[in-house]
Amino acid sequence: MARETKDGLMDFELKESDGGAFISGYASTFNTIDGGRDIVHPRFFDRVIDRFRDEGAWCLFHDFKMPIGRPVEVRADSVGLFSKAAISDVPNGQIARTLARDKVLQRLSFSYEVGVADRLEKERDIEDYWREIGYNPTDQDLMAKRGGHVRLLQQAKELYEISPVTVAMNRAAVITAAKAVDLTSPPDGLTMDDHSQAVLAAVDEWKLRVADVARLRAEEGRTLSAERKSQIERLRDDLNELLRLAQDVKPEPDEFQELYVQYLATEARLRGVVLGW
Repeated sequence: MARETKDGLMDFELKESDGGAFISGYASTFNTIDGGRDIVHPRFFDRVIDRFRDEGAWCLFHDFKMPIGRPVEVRADSVGLFSKAAISDVPNGQIARTLARDKVLQRLSFSYEVGVADRLEKERDIEDYWREIGYNPTDQDLMAKRGGHVRLLQQAKELYEISPVTVAMNRAAVITAAKAVDLTSPPDGLTMDDHSQAVLAAVDEWKLRVADVARLRAEEGRTLSAERKSQIERLRDDLNELLRLAQDVKPEPDEFQELYVQYLATEARLRGVVLGW
């Protein structure tokens, strides 16, 4: 079973605290229809919450190689999946705190593996589910249910991590607080590798968002706007320029293999190939 991700918008405030750096909020809300046409059942996380609380981690952009802290609180309440993390004083944690402070990152997401799911084929099936569960749908839910074909996530097999991200799948999930010891200056000591990983992750998140917009436009019989196409073309041209610069530089023998692997990984991501999971 492939690892999946699901995102939510986080509306947060930043506070100074001598007790350390914390980010908290909802990575998921229950019973709503998200951008991936999924509904998360309130019991979805029951079998995985305790293990995640003891062994899980918060990461940046869903990258297991970019951990930023550990969960100190995880619970499923009447709203959704809530978590609070103690953010570590490491470069990745500094990146997350700074981007959150500047409101570049305003979203939370979780990655998971589905254990049990069902399919609600028609609008009537969705309405029956909401009625049975006692959920009062929002106007956005009522619009989203048109056409049916919703996946009902009933039981998680695994909850891998929670991440601050740039793309929202579920706009009802919110961050309630983010506190840090020092948010007055940008992070120091950011290595080239860390910077590269952050940029690649941001491109991945943006690619998913563009794909989602393209899908919605196609359903409406429209295409991407000229401005959006121009942004994609600019990214393509910038990457081509980077590749040209890389070809002009003669790397040391022990660096050549690593650069080549990074090039292949970047090209694969741009072609939509999912790496690692």
